[in-house]
Amino acid sequence: LESVLMSTGITSPRSSELLPTRHRPSRSLLASSSLAVSLLLLSASSFREIPGRLWKGRLWGASAGAAVSEDIEVAGGLLRCSAVGEDCTGTRCCSITGYRCFQKNLSFAGCLESCPPPGKPVWTCGRPPHLRNVKPSKASSGTKLFCFEILCADKGLPGKNWDLSLVRTQLHTKTSIFGCEDWMVFSDVSTWISPGPPKKLYTRKVDAPHVARTPFKGMWLNTPIFLNVWIAIRTDGRWSKHDWTVKVD
Repeated sequence: LESVLMSTGITSPRSSELLPTRHRPSRSLLASSSLAVSLLLLSASSFREIPGRLWKGRLWGASAGAAVSEDIEVAGGLLRCSAVGEDCTGTRCCSITGYRCFQKNLSFAGCLESCPPPGKPVWTCGRPPHLRNVKPSKASSGTKLFCFEILCADKGLPGKNWDLSLVRTQLHTKTSIFGCEDWMVFSDVSTWISPGPPKKLYTRKVDAPHVARTPFKGMWLNTPIFLNVWIAIRTDGRWSKHDWTVKVD
């Protein structure tokens, strides 16, 4: 396997699956297939796989952006915050840590740890924008992720294979690799992972030679398909536009 890797220009994989592009360019396409990485990230715009071409699109409207765009509620600072019992409409913050400004009615808002307060169900507990001191979040530099995962329709084992259903659910819920800035899904078959709209999305098919089985479970050895996936990633090139390359199981 070492000679095959060297002939393709890829050095032998080491232990890390999180490879900083800017610090380790000679190894940025390499990973060990043993480490499972779980990601639950906010959705970001991606180059999504379409048969025959690339489509740069947003599957989920405003929630998908090049950077995290949600607002973060802040409190305190140099401003005087309201004490319990005072109207916090003007300050939009509370002097006690963990308390927030809740609306009791149209004429009063007060600081509470939770709402409604015990024994006082008359509070509306609203938190409209004018009662929240928010600032836009800022993305940290050096954290752009290119993520990929592999699903095999034929594992060489009897019984139900849930991998495809799991990946479709991940895409639908915008979790795992689908929260990275860019992602690819590889498989031994070309199959859809999202029916759309706006576009139907497919896996990237790679060859998965069945050359041997694992000694215990008897499933197909995954070294050949992983080698082909790394070659496909290097050829595709989009990994080089990001800070980290992440293999997710």
